[in-house]
Amino acid sequence: MAGILAPLDFGRVGRFGLLAALALAGAVRSSAGTLYDAPGNGPTLIGNGFSLGSEFRDVATSTVLVTALGLYDVSGQTWDSSHEIGIWDVSTGNNLIADATVDNSGTLLNGFRYAQLVTPVALTDGDIYIIAAYYQPTSTSSDLLLDWTSTIHPVVDPNFLDLAAAYSGSNTLGSLTEPNFVQPTAYIGPNFQFQSGVPEPSSFALIAGGACLLIIARKVVRLRHRIQLTH
Repeated sequence: MAGILAPLDFGRVGRFGLLAALALAGAVRSSAGTLYDAPGNGPTLIGNGFSLGSEFRDVATSTVLVTALGLYDVSGQTWDSSHEIGIWDVSTGNNLIADATVDNSGTLLNGFRYAQLVTPVALTDGDIYIIAAYYQPTSTSSDLLLDWTSTIHPVVDPNFLDLAAAYSGSNTLGSLTEPNFVQPTAYIGPNFQFQSGVPEPSSFALIAGGACLLIIARKVVRLRHRIQLTH
């Protein structure tokens, strides 16, 4: 009976299953990033009552989870007022999918102040989005944003492409509204933090399959050992 089972090395199969599961788990380890890693050195603009920001397309190969919304603190000084920031999914009917308000107490990272989202929001690969912030009409020179036109362009995370400026058609609404106009080159103000590398369901299935293969192989090895003892 031992001779029948010998040709298949289940111990080796089990080890292979374990290595496959570990390799897949490492391959889907998440990493953090931001839409704009650096703002560039474009000319400063005053928001003057408009909702302003960027249109972009998600081209990530794995799920992106937005964890915080932020705004560039151009002057590094105290803001005159807080700023509401939103993200709209243009591809699904201009739905507002994330909203937060950031003020001078926001966490500062690379010149941007952030407010954490209570619940992270997943972006869809291939969809077009708009991120925008509302700039009060009474704000002074401490509440500014940057134009893209510069000698040093902003550094954009490679998970996102097709950046464009997004702006509202009116500055008399008094609150954040979805920008309904776009033009080439983005406005650098609103930003977001994200986690990427979140595995797709198929990756979870492969990891689970490797683990199951390991369990089955170990059980077969134990069974073979028992058969050998009884013969």
